Amino acid sequence: MDRLLAAAVLALGVGPLGCGGGGGSGPSFKDPNSVRFSYGTPYVPAGGSAEASAAAAGESGVGSSSAIQVQGDGDDQAAGEVAGLPNAMAEAAFGWSGGLARSVEVARASVGRRAAAYLAGDVAAASGGWDNDLCWTVDAQSITFEHCTQTSTDGTAHELLSVDGALHRVDGHVWWDVTVGLQASDTSVPSSVTVSDRLRGDLTFGAGTLDGFEQSDIYLRESSQAQSATAALTYRADFDAITYTTDAGVCATGVTGGTLTLKRVWTTVPSGTDLDPGTLTDVALRFSWSGCGVIQVAEGTPAP
Repeated sequence: MDRLLAAAVLALGVGPLGCGGGGGSGPSFKDPNSVRFSYGTPYVPAGGSAEASAAAAGESGVGSSSAIQVQGDGDDQAAGEVAGLPNAMAEAAFGWSGGLARSVEVARASVGRRAAAYLAGDVAAASGGWDNDLCWTVDAQSITFEHCTQTSTDGTAHELLSVDGALHRVDGHVWWDVTVGLQASDTSVPSSVTVSDRLRGDLTFGAGTLDGFEQSDIYLRESSQAQSATAALTYRADFDAITYTTDAGVCATGVTGGTLTLKRVWTTVPSGTDLDPGTLTDVALRFSWSGCGVIQVAEGTPAP
């Protein structure tokens, strides 16, 4: 196991923590569509800003989605960007506490390589390397993981990765519901990390159009000696009448129209004096394209 995972607990840099809501083995996540947002006046994001970086991640994800909509097309990197789009956009736009983000990324990357390999048509890479090689099934249109696990030990550090769920693909349509779990501990600290990331999505393609959603429900608990933290939140990206082209000569960034709404909604909010309150609020951004590279963004805050 990467020892940075154990160090992630200490990277929080906070005193004893509590949490608001949730707990146990993980909360029932708040539906992001149940939170109403009021949006401000749209503006053009400044180059190099967090909003511009998030928009670029969204454009890249749309391009990757178009690359893997037909079975057998695309590559591992493109397919991996599809499932991870809400996380990539949200982390660019909103940021998050370093230790928490690092632990989630370790878990997501571990399974993301297999999910990406499947979406790219590499079934062998997608299904290999488990403790039980019979934990998965595959057919022409889907791959299903049932209690797949992978264990590893590095000195005093121990890690258990688990995957359950399925990914599906037919021409013009991709959808998935996969939960990634990670339990890690290091007896030399001592410390432990528990992470669960449920990745869901449903994307439908027309002739140069894209509609649907992608969602990531993240639960995390970290502890190290007298310190502990629990967090649960959802990232969601909704695509509305997105138009795009795969011809870089027409549009280098790919997206030419439509709206993408990105939300971060908390179910369990960690507390601690060293945590930035600005990273612990429900927030939304609405990106609108009116041409290639012509983007405006409106900031959303929870409505009364």
